[in-house]
Parts: sequence; structure tokens; C-alpha cells
Amino acid sequence: MTLQRSLLPQLQRSRRLGIFVALVVFQSVTVLLHKQTSVLLPPLPRDLSDPFVLASEPHGQEDLEPMSRIFLEGRATYTGECRRFKLTNTTWGQSVAPFVDKVGAKILVEQMGTAVKIVPTIAVYDTANISDFDAMYMKALPDSIIKPAHATGWTAQVQNKSYVCFKGCKQETLKFQSWLGEPSEIEQAHKVAKKVMQYTLSDVPSPEFQKKEPQYGFVPRRVLIEHRLPVERMKEYHWWIANGQPVFVCIRCDEGRTKRGSYYSSAFQKLEITSVLEPCLHLSRPKTWEKMISIVKKMGERVPGVACIDLYADDWDVYFSEITFTRGKCRTYFQPLVADALLYAMSNDVLAAKSITADYVEKTVADRSWVHVSFDLGEPLLSTNKVVNATGFPSGPDLCGNQTTANSSVCDHTIDSVASWDLHCVISKENALTAVGQSKIRTIGRLVQKIDWLLVLGLVVLLVFVKFGHKTRQLDQPGSQVFHCFLYLAAVAVFKTFQTNSAGLLSPRPIWYTVVESYQAFKIVHPVTSPAIAISHFATYWISVGAFFSKRLTTMLILWCLYEVCTAFVNEYFHFGEEDDSVRCMRVSFILYTKEYAINDVVRVYLLPPLFVYGYLLPKMMLYWFGPY
Repeated sequence: MTLQRSLLPQLQRSRRLGIFVALVVFQSVTVLLHKQTSVLLPPLPRDLSDPFVLASEPHGQEDLEPMSRIFLEGRATYTGECRRFKLTNTTWGQSVAPFVDKVGAKILVEQMGTAVKIVPTIAVYDTANISDFDAMYMKALPDSIIKPAHATGWTAQVQNKSYVCFKGCKQETLKFQSWLGEPSEIEQAHKVAKKVMQYTLSDVPSPEFQKKEPQYGFVPRRVLIEHRLPVERMKEYHWWIANGQPVFVCIRCDEGRTKRGSYYSSAFQKLEITSVLEPCLHLSRPKTWEKMISIVKKMGERVPGVACIDLYADDWDVYFSEITFTRGKCRTYFQPLVADALLYAMSNDVLAAKSITADYVEKTVADRSWVHVSFDLGEPLLSTNKVVNATGFPSGPDLCGNQTTANSSVCDHTIDSVASWDLHCVISKENALTAVGQSKIRTIGRLVQKIDWLLVLGLVVLLVFVKFGHKTRQLDQPGSQVFHCFLYLAAVAVFKTFQTNSAGLLSPRPIWYTVVESYQAFKIVHPVTSPAIAISHFATYWISVGAFFSKRLTTMLILWCLYEVCTAFVNEYFHFGEEDDSVRCMRVSFILYTKEYAINDVVRVYLLPPLFVYGYLLPKMMLYWFGPY
């Protein structure tokens, strides 16, 4: 009897070890059989078997593809096409020359039958009649604008008996000239004005200029004098159209010579587009907004390709200014690049221009489904959030444009593999890039396949063995279940080594790094603005806590089985509904990152979540819901 009692602890330890070995052997054989024969679970389509797949299969086609999928190559932009094709193409330049002729364009626009008003012309000069422009004529001019009809720049104004060349002028002509006093003053002002006019008639555009903007070389050389609009009470609108359809408009904050302006859709929703202008703080919807849209659409029926129609408007009237096709010699791209690419896609029939709505434009610019997730593999600290950083972009080229030069070409190749997915996560770690595609469509099939059914099957078999095994009932000793839990987790680690974790059993970095990194990532992917995710965690993670405190081995196995099924399904369901693409990509990327090593993955999945959920997230949400703020 004494000998039997002394051997009992050893027998119990042997049985525990036997259970552990049996579980490991069963799971390993299951994985190997599944990999070689796939008899236990039939193979599923990749987009269903794992929504985090590293592939680019499409999951469905919409009537109108989003630009986030279409725009994959940085050269497919309006500005890029303009630089490569339009700035050197004389055939194209000749075809659009009538629209950039500041004298002829007035006649063309007037014939279009729109509600736009044409600024009255005072005089038109060329080399044959420039001698008629004398000092007395200039003195009698009302407030007016003097500009070449065949070029940009060299624009001057006459206002309140003064003259100044204010746009694209040489330094010596910028001096303000007034004739309020002595008669000699008008002579001096006339001398400067006529010199500018003669120069533009003879030397503008220069041969070098015509090589860069060939359309102006086909416009007759003339100087236009027209009435000056009261721009102090008006705003300037640069309407960008593509194949006749208004895409967006740049509204100058105030007249003049400032460098401020903001972009809006045709529904007057502000767009986060930038160019060379600083954005405005606030703009009100113009009273003539609908009138402008009607004018631009009507003009777009005649104006080819991508063009910018400049209008001036106050609360009552809309005036035509000019039409340009190579704004700023196409030196500056729109940012984000996807806005530039939208113009290209519409003008080249990649997208049907007439099907593009203001809502489509707004969603294109606001899209942040391309997310760059970068990992900082330095020593993690609880006081910092440097472990993972995610930044969203509306397109792959926008994302790649923010990479280092070394990663840029690699990035361009990487984004192709996930282009057809809804969510695109590009992960950089140690100067290596990995692309992960995911659908945003939440289906039961995708959620169910997040459950590790091989592991669940092993648990069920082990549960049956423990439940009906005669000798296993003696394992239910007080305090033994914590030990059994760790035996189970050790078996899971071995199982994961065979199944999914390619890098090895344990990371060479200290396990403490995994704890800190997991905590920081957990804080980021569980914002207070997602209460449904928090509630789902509160309702499910008690299962793992219960497993550690269960009094019977069968209860522990049942709870771990529930944990594998319920937690994976419920949590994936609510995380799938996260609207912030950056948060979703951070979660996806961090899971892939920790899956490289089995033990680190077990720590992240089984041990840390209950601590974070009930020790951090629950108090945080309680303060958010019931706190003073």
C-alpha cells in the first residue's frame, strides 16, 4: 500500500506526459495527412480558405471598378501622358489651338449657347495695327486687361489710371506706372505697355516655348484688350473636365496673385487634393454653382480630352476666362496621384466618363484601402508606439511614391499581386516588402475558415479519449488543470510549427518583445470608436480564463474547443466590420508577423488576449462610456 502511494505521483506525471505525446502525435499526423492527401478537409478556394492570402484572385466584379484597383502604374496619369505625348506633339497641338486662342475661344464659347457671359473685347492688335496704340488711346482706356491671345503670361492691367504687368512678365516691366500727375507719366506708361505688346507679338511664344506647348504655335499672334472684371468681389474657378465630364474644380480662395486654392467635387464636397496651391480654410457653396456645372458640361461637349476651363463668378453671373490643356507645362502632378490618374482613365476610355459621378470622385480621393504597414524591429518600449505604423493611401502608386528609392521599384512590382482585392496591405520589415490582399465582403464562408478545424478535430478526439478512458479520470487532481493548460498550449505550439509557422519554433528575439509589441498593436487595433469589437471580446475571452480555472480535464478541453471555434468566428466577424482600413491592415499584418514563430504565436493568441481585454480594453471602454469626457 505504501509502495502504491509512493508510485502514484509518478504514474500521474507519466499519464500527463502520455496525453501530451498523444496529442502532439495525433496533430502532427493530421497535418501531414492533410498536406499530402487532403482527405480530412477538402481544399477550398484561396479567397475562402484564408482571407489573408498572399494572392490576387478577384472575388467579384462591380459595374464600375474603383480606381484603387485600376491605377497600378505611375505613368498612367494625365500629367504623365501630357509630358510624354502632348508637350511634343504638334498634330495634337494644332487640333486644340482654336480653344487656347484667347480671341477665337471667346467666339467659340459664345456659339456653344451656354449661360456663361463673355468679357467684352475693347481692341485686338497685331503687327499690322500695333502702331495705332498710342498714348492718348491708352489714357482713354477704362479699367482693362491686356494679354497675348497666343501665349500664357505677359498679362497686364490698366486700373485707376495706372499700368502694371503682373503675370509672367520680365523684371523691367513689373514696375508700377501711373499717370495721375504730369503728362510725361502717361508717355512713360505707354512706352512700357507698348514695348511689352510688341515683344509678345514678335518673340512670344519663343521656339523653345513652342516645343514645350506646341498648341500656342498655331494661334495667330495678337494682343487682346478686354474689360477688367471686378475680381475683388468674384472668385476664380478652374474646372477640370475629361471627355466632356466635370471631374473636380479648384476654387481660388481670393482673387489675385495668391497661391491658395482648394479642390471640390461637382457636389461641392471638399477633396483632399493638393497641387501648387495652399488649401483654403473655408469656402461656402457659391450661389451660381449649378449654373457653372451646366456651363461646364455644355462646353465639355465641344472641348476634347482633359482640359481646364477657367471661370469667374459672383453671386449672379459667371464669366468665361480661358481654356488650357497643359496647365503649368504639366510640371506638377496632382496629389494624390489617383486624382491625376482619374483624369487619364476618363480621357482614355478606361472608365466611361459619363458614368463618373461626384460620389465616385469623392470615394476615389478619400479611399485609403492601400495601407503601408511598417514594423520597427528595434527594442520595443511600453512608453512608445513604434512597433507598427500604418498609413493609408488611395492607390498603389501613391503608396509606392512614399517609399524610399531602394524600395520604390520593388513596391511597383509588389502591388500587382494584390491589386484586385478590396483591401491592400503592403508590409515593410527589414527593407523587405510583402503584399497581402483581403476582401471587405463579410461572408460566413470566410469567417468559418478562420477556425482552425484541424486543431478542433484533434481536441474533439482527445476529449472523447479523456471522457471515456477509464484510467484518465484519475488525472482530475486539484491544481492540475493549469499544468494541463500549459501542456495543451505546448502541443499547440508543436502543431503550429508543422502547420503554418515557417520560420521556426521560437523567435531569436526575447519573448518580452512579443509581449510589448502585442500590447502596442492591441491598443492600435482596438479604438474606442469600435465598441462592437470590444463587446465581442468581453463576451468571448472569458472562455480561455475559464479553461485555466476549470476543475476537470474534460471541462478544460471543452472550453479550449469553444475558444477555438467561438473566439475565432465572433472576433473575425466584428473585426471584419472595422471601417478604418489602416486598423484592419495593422491587425492583418501583425498576425502574419507573429505567425512566423510558433511559440510567439501561441503567446499572442492564447495567453495575452485575456490580459489585454480585461486589464486594458475593459477599463478603457468603461471610461469612454461612463467617464466624464
